Amino acid sequence: MNRLGSFLLPLLLVLVAAPAVEAQGSFKYGNSLQFTSDDEQVKIKVGGRIMSHWTWWSEDEEFSTAGADPEDGVIFRRARLYMSGTIFGNIGFKGQYEFAGGDVDFTDAYLEFKDVAYVGNVRVGQQHETFGLETLTSSNYMTFIERSSGSGPIAPGRSTGIKLVDVLEQENMRLSVGAYRDSDSDGDDVADNAYSFTGRFSYLPWEDEDSGDLVHVGLGASIRNPEDDMIRYAADPSVRPSVDFLDTGMQSVDMVTLIGLEAASVHGPLSFQGEYMMAMNDGADGTDDFDVSDFYVQVSYFLTGEQRPYNYKRGSFGRIKPKANYGSEEGNGAWELALRYGMTDFDDGSINGGTMSQITGGVTWYLNPLVRVRANVVVIDVEDIAGNAGLDGNAEAFTMAFHIDF
Repeated sequence: MNRLGSFLLPLLLVLVAAPAVEAQGSFKYGNSLQFTSDDEQVKIKVGGRIMSHWTWWSEDEEFSTAGADPEDGVIFRRARLYMSGTIFGNIGFKGQYEFAGGDVDFTDAYLEFKDVAYVGNVRVGQQHETFGLETLTSSNYMTFIERSSGSGPIAPGRSTGIKLVDVLEQENMRLSVGAYRDSDSDGDDVADNAYSFTGRFSYLPWEDEDSGDLVHVGLGASIRNPEDDMIRYAADPSVRPSVDFLDTGMQSVDMVTLIGLEAASVHGPLSFQGEYMMAMNDGADGTDDFDVSDFYVQVSYFLTGEQRPYNYKRGSFGRIKPKANYGSEEGNGAWELALRYGMTDFDDGSINGGTMSQITGGVTWYLNPLVRVRANVVVIDVEDIAGNAGLDGNAEAFTMAFHIDF
């Protein structure tokens, strides 16, 4: 059975069985289709997201010379379906599949053992490595259309591994640690090394429970042994579709150490957020050590008075719920303005991967909690485009995104 069939079969069984289990459970809709048995021992959610991105570029001719010439285009950035839930109160699971790009890949595919003595929840399978505030904030809840350029080449994404989801039991603190293999989009890895150990600690040093105002700080770290002792750092600007504006080429390394610092604050409709991350690479076979880094700072403001909600379980931000949905008598949804500055540096010693600064201005219209229309303008300055020393240039992009999750 292919992956599409492996997702649709249990979904169809749930839907077909709905009339038969009416006396044993109930269906409802709350940002996803949810089934709960009468004894609450079985809880299942089914949902997904569709994200269509449209982009127009203007760039200097140096990008074409460097072989990094972006083109206007439209893409389905994400087209996902998922099923998740809890079985008999203590076993959780999630299977999420990505259909964008013309094939079907895993995003999440894991099993979770809940309330294990002394360690909390234990998750096994394809999942997010816990590193980075922006990376762990769902694409459904991000402030901008795209994450900063350090997310991906530096901050790790999903891998197959074993993770202690929440070692601490205090609401204002979160600690997650895990061991992973550097798996591909299939969730597979067959190699003698290619492992990593990743952890993240987040803390709310101040919070006003009445207003929802808060301050968040966090620290992430990872020790990684790349497959075949080779690594490459390549980064797009915060726009899709795009191409790599930075590129170190393949480099020989023994070990990589990642460090990430994060901070955020929310004060009514006003919020601030920033992160700094660095990858320290130990050169192999007599090659020099080198570092690559990325940072960003951002500010956002809701013209309609909403506030960014905090997700205590993940130590990140959650879903925006407009005070009045579009089409209602009370209003026309929520409107957010945002500004971000970021710098990505892949130059160090003999490594000439380039540097890139970006200024992103954005406006988001939240029609309701599930539908968003975004527009971003991104101004980009690149030195040593795609690792070509001496080729510098500027580019601008206007990008729109139409998002729904269900």
